[in-house]
Amino acid sequence: MTIKQFMGITMLSIVGLGSSTYANTVENVAPQQVITEEGFVLTKNTAINSMSNVSAVLGTQIIEENIITNVDKKEGLVSCVVVDEATVRREPSPDSDIINFIAKDVPVFVTKRIDNWYHIQIEGIDGYIYKDQLNEDTLGLIPYTKTAVEEPEQAETYLGEEVIAYAKQFLGNPYVYGGNSLTKGADCSGFVQQVYKNFDISLQRSSRSQFASNGTKVSKNDLLPGDLIFYGYNGNIDHVAIYAGNGSIIHASTPKTGITMGELNYGKPIIGIKRVI
Repeated sequence: MTIKQFMGITMLSIVGLGSSTYANTVENVAPQQVITEEGFVLTKNTAINSMSNVSAVLGTQIIEENIITNVDKKEGLVSCVVVDEATVRREPSPDSDIINFIAKDVPVFVTKRIDNWYHIQIEGIDGYIYKDQLNEDTLGLIPYTKTAVEEPEQAETYLGEEVIAYAKQFLGNPYVYGGNSLTKGADCSGFVQQVYKNFDISLQRSSRSQFASNGTKVSKNDLLPGDLIFYGYNGNIDHVAIYAGNGSIIHASTPKTGITMGELNYGKPIIGIKRVI
């Protein structure tokens, strides 16, 4: 059984798994290593603060039974990672410590949802993944908890998603070089500045100064809706967009297209990413 074949299984409790041939030598794989789509473990350069390891043979394919069936026997559902590398955090918060990474198409065992975060388990990994990084089609029956019961709307929506919902109101409006109007026309940095002004977040005017002075840097693997993506050539920034989730951006693109949606890698190289929320 391959990992992709295993992806179609939803209820772990009704899965009957066959026998497998296990490797003769097993060692602890450090959390600096990543499970690839094919189920292999590779070394990751960035050190990660983790409390757990993955039990596997370095360079040897991981058996699905090791990944899924050795987790705690709790009621839950099987899902899979839908981004190149999902970030696993210790707590259900974008500010929580990163404890590991899981590659695209690797199955995970999901036990509950807290706000916009799913609690997942694989052998040796126990943490939280942001909802956009998992296939939610199979997770409709997962128990859902809102942390602020008295204010459910605020607890349910991450501010970055509110930013995107607001920005989408202006799709189709014109691109105007040097413009600052979301209705009459704006350029890329003017659009970003005015969108965030609605949320009382003050940004610099140009894309270069926004990258230099606003927010904190994040990696491409840790993208969340509302993050600013900076583009250009040879290290020179000449464009900025807002990440909209699911590999897409919203930006004031060109005089021809105006304010539009596009793909994250729409053409120009990405120079950096900043989080201003």
